[in-house]
Amino acid sequence: MSSTLSFVFACFAFVYAASIESKYKKLEKRVKELENKGSEPPDQNSDS
Repeated sequence: MSSTLSFVFACFAFVYAASIESKYKKLEKRVKELENKGSEPPDQNSDS
């Protein structure tokens, strides 16, 4: 019984870690996009 609970806990931990890593990579990509957008000349892509 104890080994089953340990296995289930390990599975949840792995899935949680994979989810966090995926979110981190998406945020990292978004930050790079914003940095690139910020380094462009100001009059491109502005509506105002």
